[in-house]
Amino acid sequence: MAAEATNVQNLTQDVDATLAQLRIKLLDLTLRNRLLNFRPTIGKSLQFVQGDAEAIYKIFQADTSNRRGVRIIGLPEPAELWAN
Repeated sequence: MAAEATNVQNLTQDVDATLAQLRIKLLDLTLRNRLLNFRPTIGKSLQFVQGDAEAIYKIFQADTSNRRGVRIIGLPEPAELWAN
């Protein structure tokens, strides 16, 4: 009985170790992973420089029946800032 319990425990540890190794192999840490290597581009991404990030997230995740609008105001271009 004790030998069977030891075998099951060893098998469980082997499976856990194998799964941990597979997770490491499957995790893409290279430059191809866009979540880790995000570069904002003009026209394809928005940069929020002011506002409550949690509140903005909640508005985007809200039900469609309770959806409110988000007002986005663009900043002036850097050349316009220095011209005045």
